[in-house]
Amino acid sequence: MKHRIIKTMALIIAIAMAVGLAACGTQQPAATTAAAPATTAAATTAAATEAATTAAATTAAAGATTAAATTTAAPATMAPTTVEDMPFVSITFYQTGDPNPNGMLEKVQDVWNDLLREELNCELIQMWINWADYLTKYNLLLASGDSSIDLFCASSTWLELWQNADRGAWLKLDDMLPQYAPVTWAEVPQDVWDECRFKGDIVCIPENDYTQYVNHGILYRGEWAEQAGLPVQLTTMEQFEEYGDYIKANMPGVFPMDVDNTFNFFARWSEINTPTNSILGVHETVRGASLADPYTAVAIVMEDVVYDWAQTMKRWGDKGFWREDVLNNTASVRDSLRAGTSGVDLHHVNTLRGLKWQMDTELFPGESDLRILLFSDLAGRLIQDPINTHGAAAVYASSKNPERALMVYDFIRNDERMYRLYNWGIEGVNYEIDSEDFRIRPASWNEGEHSFGTNFWGGRVDKFEKPSRQEWPGIYDYWKVLDTQVVPDPYSQFVFDKSPIDAELSAISAIVTEMRPAIATGKAGDPIAAVDSYRARLQSAGYDKYFAEVQKQLDEYKIYKGG
Repeated sequence: MKHRIIKTMALIIAIAMAVGLAACGTQQPAATTAAAPATTAAATTAAATEAATTAAATTAAAGATTAAATTTAAPATMAPTTVEDMPFVSITFYQTGDPNPNGMLEKVQDVWNDLLREELNCELIQMWINWADYLTKYNLLLASGDSSIDLFCASSTWLELWQNADRGAWLKLDDMLPQYAPVTWAEVPQDVWDECRFKGDIVCIPENDYTQYVNHGILYRGEWAEQAGLPVQLTTMEQFEEYGDYIKANMPGVFPMDVDNTFNFFARWSEINTPTNSILGVHETVRGASLADPYTAVAIVMEDVVYDWAQTMKRWGDKGFWREDVLNNTASVRDSLRAGTSGVDLHHVNTLRGLKWQMDTELFPGESDLRILLFSDLAGRLIQDPINTHGAAAVYASSKNPERALMVYDFIRNDERMYRLYNWGIEGVNYEIDSEDFRIRPASWNEGEHSFGTNFWGGRVDKFEKPSRQEWPGIYDYWKVLDTQVVPDPYSQFVFDKSPIDAELSAISAIVTEMRPAIATGKAGDPIAAVDSYRARLQSAGYDKYFAEVQKQLDEYKIYKGG
């Protein structure tokens, strides 16, 4: 959702003190790009952290809740006073994604490390967790105990932030943030820090000041809808199925919706066809009753909507909406859309922002009219995702250099030179800023040689962002429409404790992993019989006990919220 920082006087004082000390105690490095942006307060070296810590701690004492009380205590140790006092270290930062093989990341990394050596006497090594089976790889890394790992991208919506906090994967940051990430600590409001707590402790840093919507929908080709005799803007699932029927009948070699073996439409089907809502951290087989009754759990997997979902997926599969070997498909669905061999991608509004420009302007100019059919429009409600922790960063509990890791993160987020390097690359090579303050591609840019990205989705900030010529310009007006529809997520502060039913949840998850993919793609035979078998297996695994525990914790959450 859209977020803007609201700064109190105490926060302004904290930043001002940090800037003043940094200006007195830091030597400015040589320019690293064609036109180096001004250094911000994040260039505060260790000499600035003590003053920023004091001011930020004062802020915490004045405005924090009882749960945040630990942030008011002074850190046990103080940072060195100069760069020369800090030994050289290498910091690793793991992001999800597949590295570009063109070598550009390594070239940009050399440049940002020149800057980091001068400012923080360290280097930052970008590491990758590849998309194929990414969550398994991510959790295995967290379980490794490898002390050379420092920073991770994190997310409460798709990277099991709270579950990994429960496993002890993240370092507790309350006492460290004011000292080692003073600008970030000062600029993030205390109520947002409270959203980053697990059992009272701050375990992540939120991406709270980056404008985006991450509500999902069906991205589709509007011009193909028109060719099918449908409205260019689809508004119902019936229209969407007609869209798929048209593609299948009239476009040989094109799948109506090329999906991979992770495809699962159950949660979305439940959202569209019932008033229920997903509960953060709770398995999809249990949902909240409605916005009017958020504290009542619904055993959605036992409701009739499951039959409807299974029968619809069977029908779509039999029609050939996706490939026959879908359960073995690991190829990129988005690549199929870009290649013109699929009519659909399932993702969110922020993806539309860049993908619509690419499809309509670069790949299929004069032909493509990429659109999105939002699930929130189909459901009649747009619930605010837990946006502050949808994208986040966390320090690994086993890191041998957590202090410097936080300093590096603070520097990425708050020094404009480093921000541009880490997010956009080298000015004049990977991007330029034009006379209207738009980010553009240089005339010499070509995708094979100059494409660059770090997938930094855990600390982008509007203060350094530039509108891009390579994005759909209508996104800003579209945000304004969504602003009028969004309602708060009733579960934004709900953290499910799975420890009382860990064994049951593991058994349930194993059954879901085993049985759901075939039902979700229409490959399980008779859909009614498949659902009945699925339910029976879930109940034998302890589903009723799991459901009762969810309800118990929702009852406790209701009391906490004053309901």
